[in-house]
Amino acid sequence: MRIWDGPAAVTGDDRSIKATDCNPWIGKAPPVGRTGSQKTCLYRHQPVSRGQGKAYKFRAINWASRIDEQTRKAFSGVEIRWAFTSKMIRAKLAKEGMMLDSPETAMARLMNDGFTHVAVLSLHTIPGEEFHELNQNAQLFGQMAGGFEKILVARPLLSSAKDMETVAGTLMKNIPGRKPEDAVLFMGHGTGHHPADAIYLAMNQVFQEIDPRTFVGTVEGKLTIETLLPKLKQLKAKKVYLVPMMSVAGDHAKNDMAGDEPESWKSVLTRNGYQCESILRGTADYPEIVEVWLDHLRTVLAHF
Repeated sequence: MRIWDGPAAVTGDDRSIKATDCNPWIGKAPPVGRTGSQKTCLYRHQPVSRGQGKAYKFRAINWASRIDEQTRKAFSGVEIRWAFTSKMIRAKLAKEGMMLDSPETAMARLMNDGFTHVAVLSLHTIPGEEFHELNQNAQLFGQMAGGFEKILVARPLLSSAKDMETVAGTLMKNIPGRKPEDAVLFMGHGTGHHPADAIYLAMNQVFQEIDPRTFVGTVEGKLTIETLLPKLKQLKAKKVYLVPMMSVAGDHAKNDMAGDEPESWKSVLTRNGYQCESILRGTADYPEIVEVWLDHLRTVLAHF
């Protein structure tokens, strides 16, 4: 499941910020802050994948609300504008009264509102195809006549060795009930046609250095469940914990990882004699991991 790109915060007294939220409070008219002649907006983009009906709707709201709250605490006084990349999700939630902007629509609105400086926080996990498309489109809004004076896109979650170590360490500390002999499989999304898939190989090494009984696999990348089975067999583990390494524990986590379908990770492992326990929490559920994204936002804002 894809998640979001988000707002940024600006410090100093020569910039003002405006934002709206595509959350429980969607539809409220945001105040516009002005200081001098410059207006700055901090904007979040959220990639989203499949979800089902109201259950997804309320989970998405809770998730976005938590991120929004942490961002507001980190950047006091900054308002936030959200956008969602999934056309399917936007159409589905529109039928339920939630009108969500795409990143391009959100940026166009910012231009129309007179903003000159925009920071975009990508809530993607890796700098894959969708991140680069977002970055490319954002830059066009700065290059066009009458566009932004400056628009910068913050890096996605796993952008450095330090990021990887922080994320891995946080996830490892949040596996309740796990015994030393139990194995752990972390599910990433993965991609079969972008070089950023190699980041999952690097994350696998990071986890291995923490605990050799932990592995990273992907839904669509090189590290499939089939490549992990021989490694699990060597460990002679009896129980395997399944943990999503995605922003939100959505369709991939609930169905491809922990579902009862024959090809889900849980079903494949069960057929191979393992007892499975799933943890349905996305990386955006952990404040320590959200802080990694916010650090990337701080880096971008330092250039304003």
